[in-house]
Amino acid sequence: MKYTILFFVFIAFVSCKQDEKKARLSSSKPVYFDIKQIVEHDIYSNTTQNCSEEKSILVNRKSEIHINHKVNWREEMQVLLDCDFNKAGWIGKFDSIVSANGLSVSYVTKSSKIPIKKVIINYAEKKQAINSIIIEKKMATFLISNTQQLFYYPNKSFKIIAKQSAIFMQDFNTEIDVKFICK
Repeated sequence: MKYTILFFVFIAFVSCKQDEKKARLSSSKPVYFDIKQIVEHDIYSNTTQNCSEEKSILVNRKSEIHINHKVNWREEMQVLLDCDFNKAGWIGKFDSIVSANGLSVSYVTKSSKIPIKKVIINYAEKKQAINSIIIEKKMATFLISNTQQLFYYPNKSFKIIAKQSAIFMQDFNTEIDVKFICK
């Protein structure tokens, strides 16, 4: 009889913990920093203000600059939206490290399977605003390696530096710098 009661107490405890975990995973509040909210704000702001962009592209040492007056900001900033690391399967897979002065927070993955390796949020003095967000991504197989560094300056610009290496092929390096031009 005593073991039966202990068994039911154990089952109740385990099921409560699982319900608590499911509730945490399904909640709409992000566990980590909410990069998606910041990017969505820029998409909305740039779209409503009818902002243009100055896009500099550097591919294997050849560069060109374009001024685009009609920009689909959602499409243009999708690369940043894709860096949202609040996916249910990734909860608990990042460590957060706060700098000594409290003006920088780094999220570093503990898993080699997650392509987003590090996210660094740099704040202005007294954490009144975000100065920059730096994202490091890496995907690799035995044939190919792709690394990206994304530098995002909310309300101003973003930059992507990418390098792709493959066996028996020349490296492919790109750099894209997008500046917001708002009236």
